Amino acid sequence: MSAGYKLNVLLNLYHQFRERIPFRHWRKSKPAVPVSQKPNEVKESRFERLVREYYGVEDIKNITDPVKKMWVEWSLQTVERGHCVKDIVSQHTSLEGKRYLDIGCGHGGFVVAFKQAGVSEAMGIDINPTWIECSKALAEEYHIEMPCYQKDILKSDDIDELGMFDIITCNDVIEHVPGPDAAINHIARLLKPTGLLFMEIPNKFSAAFIKSDGHFKLFGITLLPKWMADRYFNHYHPDLRHSVRYKSLGYYINIFSLEGLECEILNLRHISEETNKEGRLQKIQEMMEDCKQQAATFEGDMPMEIKGKVIRRVSTITSLFERQFNHYIALKENDERQADSFADHLILIFGEDFWRLIVKHQKSIFVNPS
Repeated sequence: MSAGYKLNVLLNLYHQFRERIPFRHWRKSKPAVPVSQKPNEVKESRFERLVREYYGVEDIKNITDPVKKMWVEWSLQTVERGHCVKDIVSQHTSLEGKRYLDIGCGHGGFVVAFKQAGVSEAMGIDINPTWIECSKALAEEYHIEMPCYQKDILKSDDIDELGMFDIITCNDVIEHVPGPDAAINHIARLLKPTGLLFMEIPNKFSAAFIKSDGHFKLFGITLLPKWMADRYFNHYHPDLRHSVRYKSLGYYINIFSLEGLECEILNLRHISEETNKEGRLQKIQEMMEDCKQQAATFEGDMPMEIKGKVIRRVSTITSLFERQFNHYIALKENDERQADSFADHLILIFGEDFWRLIVKHQKSIFVNPS
């Protein structure tokens, strides 16, 4: 299937969602960690020690490896990130008295944030036993009761005993799951008829992530098929396992629909309200040009098959964006309104690093699994 065909499919999906989404005010969420509830400063907490040991660093304040530094900072900011998502979710549903689940809870910061915000019950599940220990350590520091369990979202026996939830978050997780379609099926079973699911998913076509992916800072890896991305990754990290599977936005929307779920693309709200969309597109164009130049000088001792695929894929996507950007410029001369709509689409597909989705059951389709 050609990249141009895929883009046309995404364009049709975009117009369907644009027609349904009211242009309500979009507030950028800010980290909000209540000072009164934050643990007393200590030289090194148990949580920090577990994070440091997991990543194999001696001093978390002096890390020279940029990838390790990125991941350690991501881990230590778990509560701040949780509050950002809590602020977004609270714009769509009340939190007080609700039952909440974080799938792929990692270090437990989201569970802390939602518990502090007043949900009646907050829990998390993750497949990684070390991260479950991190979650327990974080709960102790914040003096919060928040059960976190080692469970696999792909195993029916693991999820059936959890019950159903009013609010579920699955943030930067689904791309690590071997069977995203099965995971979404299980999430639909966990979500109450009137429940709300928030998902954040990395965008494989983001110009920034093509230049340097958000997991390991590798050029062009988001555009490769999984088996080739694994070989690319293992060339630089032979002792690690590459778990990331990049899918298109259309893929996820289709899976949601098959499970009787409908989603709202939150990115469209703030994109529609941008006052200088052409300036934003020009910045994307500059980054795409950087990617094209990087592909032209792409070096490394990796197999030629992989190197060649990276170069070809990057060239295809950058050329595709260039043609679409020129089409936008041409539209501006004849139809400002259509050009504005097309600009929104280009920003969504090539400019947003993450897609943020609010997902709910289609009321007429929901069937209680019990």
